[in-house]
Amino acid sequence: MPKATDIRPDLQKAVSLHQSGQLKQAKTIYQQILEIEPGNADILHLLGLISYQSSQLETAIALIERALDISPNQLNYLWNLAKILRESSQFQKAIEVYHQIIQLQPQSANVHYELAETLQIGGQLQQAVLVYQKVISIHPDDSQVYGHLAMVLLKLEQFDKAMDACQKAIQILPENFQAYNTLGNVYKKLGRFEEAIQAYRQVLSIQPKLAETYSNLGDVFKESNRF
Repeated sequence: MPKATDIRPDLQKAVSLHQSGQLKQAKTIYQQILEIEPGNADILHLLGLISYQSSQLETAIALIERALDISPNQLNYLWNLAKILRESSQFQKAIEVYHQIIQLQPQSANVHYELAETLQIGGQLQQAVLVYQKVISIHPDDSQVYGHLAMVLLKLEQFDKAMDACQKAIQILPENFQAYNTLGNVYKKLGRFEEAIQAYRQVLSIQPKLAETYSNLGDVFKESNRF
């Protein structure tokens, strides 16, 4: 059996192969190391990443969960697990992992943002609003966060709050075309068609090829009998 000192060059070679995209060769060496060190959390995590890169999401999840059983507070394991769970549409499990990360990084705007986005995608809109507001309390000058908050508020039909969030996003970043688009959608919902048209035209002044906005404009013209 190789000594522990014999493993390191193999690991370095495997990581190099992994980084260069030679996944099959890297996986073979990782597996050889794992046979010698079955409790090596880093190797389990790396094998999980190879499975993820090979589109084997369930295998990736299982391997990274095994790594976390050994090293439960490794942030990079937790971040990657949450990402893969989210990509596999396991939103509730991803949310639970983001909460674990928050326990370790309570003032991280990034993890709160990822949590809010996952809640939004998973349809937990009221919770998403609360977490976006938490992100804003940590990072008050992020236009994108206000823009996402506005989209959730629009879905909740909290139109005044949605408009306020859009205006704040635009105030911070006047080129935030998505905030203008959401603002147009709010005005459209309220039947304020002239203001909707102005907002959509602002979008097109920034992103002139955005098909969604042309579609929205067409809808407004139709609803306001301007055809």
